[in-house]
Amino acid sequence: MNHCHALDGIMTAFSVAPERLVRITTIAANCELKFAGKVLRSFGCIPFPLDMRGLKRMMDEVVDEAKRGGAIVFMPEGHLIKDCGELREFKKGAFAVAKRAGVPIVPIAYSYKLTRSGKLKYTANICAPIASDNLTVEELRDKAFAVMSDYTWNNKNIVERKYGQGVYSGDPNGERIFELMKSMSVDRNHLKIGA
Repeated sequence: MNHCHALDGIMTAFSVAPERLVRITTIAANCELKFAGKVLRSFGCIPFPLDMRGLKRMMDEVVDEAKRGGAIVFMPEGHLIKDCGELREFKKGAFAVAKRAGVPIVPIAYSYKLTRSGKLKYTANICAPIASDNLTVEELRDKAFAVMSDYTWNNKNIVERKYGQGVYSGDPNGERIFELMKSMSVDRNHLKIGA
């Protein structure tokens, strides 16, 4: 799913499978947040460790859980930018997990509408599953991106109507953060993109 709201992982969990536990992947620091961290921990979130050994161990555990039929939420954009108007480049992790586990990807694209009161209304568009068995990790990633783009293509126009022309997101620091991370090729945890 595209990562555009602090609680979008939780909204997705309720949308996809309200009758069962859905695990949400997140950076470890999010588990320490006062409100969101408490909610994430109650959902049995899967924190991403910062060291490569811990990351490999966590990915192995996620693959095993997916093989057992577990539902796992990934945000392949890698970091949150509130009310982001564009679908950002996807990292490979979620797709590598699906490929290794032999399970499908279910893309979930958040699109926006502007209400009469000027607030953004989020819609979780749950797309058809994409089988992972006949695709490479890159093909799986690209196919999910294309499917989600069909739902998010108008988000930029909606965001600009709400916040102003040329605005990337509703986060006042969103543009600066995004450009800084792009220039440094790092995500919010200072892990190299694509590592």
